Amino acid sequence: MDMNSVISTFNVWANTYDDDILTASWGFESYNEGLDWICRQIMNKCPDRVIDLGCGTGALAERLKHTHPHLEYVGVDICPNMLNAAKKRIPSSLFIQADIRDYSMWINYLNSGLNCAIVSTYALHHIEDDEKIKLLRYIFSNVYQNDFFIAVVDYAFFNATERIKAINEQDKLHNFHITREIESEHYADLNYLKTILSNSAIYCSYEKNGIWDWRYVIQR
Repeated sequence: MDMNSVISTFNVWANTYDDDILTASWGFESYNEGLDWICRQIMNKCPDRVIDLGCGTGALAERLKHTHPHLEYVGVDICPNMLNAAKKRIPSSLFIQADIRDYSMWINYLNSGLNCAIVSTYALHHIEDDEKIKLLRYIFSNVYQNDFFIAVVDYAFFNATERIKAINEQDKLHNFHITREIESEHYADLNYLKTILSNSAIYCSYEKNGIWDWRYVIQR
């Protein structure tokens, strides 16, 4: 799915997104567990500021405000209607409309003298793996904080073989809506990401979050 299609889809979906994920037939089975895991990572590391790449309607922002009321939060999203929903939900937080690959719009918030972290939930699968790698390398080359980390929950596969296996299995079950979704998006190949990033001394550890999604931490 190209970025214009992402904007168009989520602009329409913004009004019902929060309700829809509660009743979705697949893909969001462990959504709340993923958000809870992000909150635990923040609790364990105690940053002063969090930048949320692909913040959507602000569901994670709301949880973080409840669990960490003094935490500075910066939400970044490309979709104006999703951002409007997030601003209504958490009006005291800062929200920036930008493609997350447009580093100039948000990167300076990482080098402000505060202890910062990046989080992202169900957003990075909209960009190709090589773009993810480029983004992550840029972040780590421009952040000078030793204990900096990125915590992600998103759709992914362990490797390309598992992706093909999943498509074939869903085709046999006639779940063509699932195979179309997988084929139209960029679910991460985690083994590929881990291998390539390690060449730049960036390390990725990951574990399953649900049927279709994984949670992973990226750090030096």
